[in-house]
Amino acid sequence: MQTIMICMEYRLTPVKPQVAAPAMGLTFIRQTRLAILIVVLAALALRSSAALTLSLHHADEIGQYLDQAHRLVFGYGTEPWEYRAEMRSWLIPLFLSGPMALGDILAPEGSLYLNLPKLAVAFLSLPVLWAAWSFGRLLSREHAWIALWVAAIWFEFIFFAGHVLSEPLALAAILPGAALLMRGSDGRLSLIAAGFLLALGAVLRFHYGPAIVFFVIAMCWRERRNQLKLVFGGAIVALILSALADMVMGQVPFQWMVNNAYQNLIANRADAYGSSGPLGYFAGLRDWWGLVGLGILLLLAFDGRRLHPNLAILFWTAIVNFGLH
Repeated sequence: MQTIMICMEYRLTPVKPQVAAPAMGLTFIRQTRLAILIVVLAALALRSSAALTLSLHHADEIGQYLDQAHRLVFGYGTEPWEYRAEMRSWLIPLFLSGPMALGDILAPEGSLYLNLPKLAVAFLSLPVLWAAWSFGRLLSREHAWIALWVAAIWFEFIFFAGHVLSEPLALAAILPGAALLMRGSDGRLSLIAAGFLLALGAVLRFHYGPAIVFFVIAMCWRERRNQLKLVFGGAIVALILSALADMVMGQVPFQWMVNNAYQNLIANRADAYGSSGPLGYFAGLRDWWGLVGLGILLLLAFDGRRLHPNLAILFWTAIVNFGLH
């Protein structure tokens, strides 16, 4: 009987309007932003630690970039044959010269002039996290969180973010640019920024250029051809920036691309440093990713049909880039 009375009392009690719903929504948004901030700060800490760790992945990060910035700032340093042959862009050394000069001003007798450029490169890798979140959000909030977390702690993102190389710098421009192009409905500014970032990535690492062109055409050709002019407009700004860097250093704009292709494809200069053949990339994936890589491929094979169309284009862009290399 007591149970019946309680139930009757519950049914007869008027329902109060839930006036606290907006406040609950704001609380959820604040908690989400706080959680994202924590992940980003953790990613920055990991990348900064990698940048400050004394390690060398490839000699190019010193000979081609840091030492050339050193020549710009201090007036002396080694000049590799690539720069004598004018087959390298000055865009990266010119960028690095800013934090290098600042590091020397702040700590003239220390090593900050070397650490600050690497920290700047590590900081520039953070937009990759936003890109990962945007890619995942096309599917669900859960996918967005997983993608954000993976981008924050995946070992290759962390390791290469601390090394001054054209590959991670280009990636830090390409992925946010791709994410902006996928969100083309956000407006004209997003499309212009997407074009700028994608072209900047192609200039920083021109080997990625064909895959970037494939991605832009695949994204815009069918339903968004009218957006191509905005993307192209942003790309022109990046190309002008690169051309100005060449001209400041006394080079013909983009002549370094032609010289690079000639030296490596016709004169076979790259062969002097060794070659591994086309299967070398597959061996690298086997050594670096192991069973994790196999799991990723299996998941794509069995669940790839459910990919968002834009993510499918991004996947095939990666395949094109891998195949060209």
